Formats: sequence, structure tokens, C-alpha cells
Amino acid sequence: MRTRSNVSGLKLRSIFLAVAASIAGFGLACGAGVATAQSYPSRQITIVVPYPAGGGGDAASRILAQKMGDVVGRPVIVDNRAGAGGTIGTATVARAAADGYTVLWADPSLPTTPALFKNPSFDAKRDFAPVVWVVTAPLTLVAHPSVPAKNVQELVALAKSKPGQINFAHPGSGMSYLAMIALAQETHTNMVYVPYKGAGPALTDVIGGQVHVGFQISNAVVEHSKAGKVRALAMTGLKRAAILPDVPTFKESGIDLPNLDAGIWWGLMVPAATPRDVIQKLNGIVNETLRDADVRQRYAAGGISVVGSSVDEFTRLMEGQYDYWPRMLKTAGVQPE
Repeated sequence: MRTRSNVSGLKLRSIFLAVAASIAGFGLACGAGVATAQSYPSRQITIVVPYPAGGGGDAASRILAQKMGDVVGRPVIVDNRAGAGGTIGTATVARAAADGYTVLWADPSLPTTPALFKNPSFDAKRDFAPVVWVVTAPLTLVAHPSVPAKNVQELVALAKSKPGQINFAHPGSGMSYLAMIALAQETHTNMVYVPYKGAGPALTDVIGGQVHVGFQISNAVVEHSKAGKVRALAMTGLKRAAILPDVPTFKESGIDLPNLDAGIWWGLMVPAATPRDVIQKLNGIVNETLRDADVRQRYAAGGISVVGSSVDEFTRLMEGQYDYWPRMLKTAGVQPE
């Protein structure tokens, strides 16, 4: 027959063993976490592009993915998950395992989500962690030659003298649309938005004179500008683009649009719970890839500038974007759908 003291002793021994097992389990879990980070990547990395294949952003992602695969010795693939203004693909990454193997190819549409969509299935700021700012491409403001404005200051003056009579083409969403709203807001002008299903049709109608002005990726307007079919007024970015060396930046033109300095940017984001050391390792892999001469040449040929950044630098860019775009769109009266 057990005595009371023996029962108490057995209980204490059981408690001790349970605690010891918990501590051992915690140590194994921590060790496994470290090993995962140290061995990353040990399998395929998927870059989710939330838009259809064939666009400028998709092409830019594939240049990176191809060389990244060579750098890490593992497959790096691009998965196009288009639909609902980019929110389908973005939501896919938000719900993915936070292990660094499913990555979002992000652009300026991400921080605008709260202002453009009533009930997105993700929180753009809370659900993602920045990894690296990869590349940027300037946007050029072009006008039909019949528009009596030789530069952006003259266009602003014209729009102020004819409120509601100057129209601009935009591709329905994306950075070209955002840039035009920002320009109108910052210069206090009233211009008419004419939506199109894509950048191509929008540019076609500027060339044809059906609309007055529009923003386009700079490499899309080079030949049209040289042929005199459009007049390039100004471009975003901190410096002039090599493919359009005679076109001034907005800042050079006396119009400060600091939140457009990045033009169209693309970067990598991962689910927010991804371990910091995995994020840092992925950042290093991308920056190594971007130092490759062939990668840089391929981007330059398309009018795209390589950035490469630390995690903290990209985080600062995103913080500014999260603050600026929803506030600006609300001020402009844009309603979420």
C-alpha cells in the first residue's frame, strides 16, 4: 500500500519529467528552426506574379527568376495568379506557409489595396514582410502633338485654364492610373479620366489624338516619341532615363512628386511570419543575382533600372507607400469597390 508521501513523490516526479520533456521539445524546435534557415533554400522557390503573363512586370520577374535558379542551384519559377486587380495572387501568398518558398512579386498596387477594395481577403501592411526592392522603371507623361503644351508646366497651366476639358488615358488600374491622379492632386488640376483595358489601347488613343495625355512605361514610348507621334513631357524618377535622355524628370520640371520617384517599382514580399533570418538570406540571394552582368544588361535593354536593397531600405519605401497612396486616393475621392 502506497503511503501519502510516496504518492506525492510520484506526482512530483511526473511533473519534473513533463517539464523536462517540454524543455527538450522546445530546444529541438528551436534547433529545427535554425537548421531550416541555415539550409534555405533546399527546394523550389515560387514567385507569384498577380497579373497575366506577358506584361512588363511579368517579364521583369522572369529575368530575376531564371538567374536566381542558377545562383541557388534550385528551381525558381514564376506562377501567374491573375484576377481581381491582382488580389487573387496576392492573397495566395498571404495564405502560404511562412517559410520563404512562396514569394510575392509586389508592385505599387499592393499599398493601394485598402483604398481600392472594400473587403480584400488580406491586410496589405499586416500580412506581408518586405524582402528586397528589385527594380524600378520610370513612367513618362506623353501628350498628343496637337496639345499646346511643350512641357509639364505648360500642361498644368493649360489644365487649370480649361478645367475638366483635358482628358487622359489610363489602363484601368495600376501605376499609370495612380500617377495621373497624384499629378492632378499635387498640381490642383481637374482632368477627365478615360479608362482603357490595358496600357496598349491607352497609348494607341493618345497617338491617335482621341485623348490628350497619358502615363506610360518609358520604353513603350521611345519609338513613338522619336517619330513625333507623341510628345514626351516629363518622367518619374530621380534621374533621366538613358532611353529618353532629353526628357526631364518632374523634379527638374519644377513639380515635386516624391512618391512617384520610384516610378513603377517591383520587389519581393513574403508572408509576415517568415523568420527574419530566412528573409535576410533571400535578400542576399536576390542582391547577388542582381549583380550579374547579364541580368543588368537585360533589364537595361528594357529601360528598367536595377535597385537591389537591404531589407530595411525596402521596408522604408513600403512604409511611405502605405502612408501616401491610401491617403491620396481618399483625398481624390476614389471609392473602394
